[in-house]
Amino acid sequence: LAVKLREPLAAQVQDLRSAIVREACTVLFLLVHALGSDFEPFALIALPALMKLTFVTIQVIAESGCQCARAIVRECRTARVLGSLLDHLTSKNATQRWRCAQMVFLALQTYPAPVIERHADALETGIRQLLDDARDEVRACGRRCFWAFRETFEERCARLYARLDSTKQRL
Repeated sequence: LAVKLREPLAAQVQDLRSAIVREACTVLFLLVHALGSDFEPFALIALPALMKLTFVTIQVIAESGCQCARAIVRECRTARVLGSLLDHLTSKNATQRWRCAQMVFLALQTYPAPVIERHADALETGIRQLLDDARDEVRACGRRCFWAFRETFEERCARLYARLDSTKQRL
């Protein structure tokens, strides 16, 4: 049953009608709360679609997508979900980078250390990109990510901090 639901739910999330998107996000939200880490197969398909919703101009769609993506990040704490999230940090859309940075911060706060360790190099690169971003909100969230990353990898963060230029070191 779950395999049969993946594609139709992903299609409904990408719909242009706000009521359908909101209901599809509600279903995903309930599923992730019920299944936890077992939601991963859904998450890997739904997360890219939800990230695309975060910068849609229709506020109902954008908020539904963002809340659902946050729920997935919070409840489905797996390395593959974190990897999928890190892939979106390099988006061309500033709003998507900002929302993604918020979710990376959430992941850094809630994920167990072994999961974070599997993506330590990508996280370090992503945090550096966030700190260099053109948009204020993204840089601010990048600073929060830096300090959350420091909680797990103090030595590695010290090396990253030393490589930052002097204007960025005033975190």
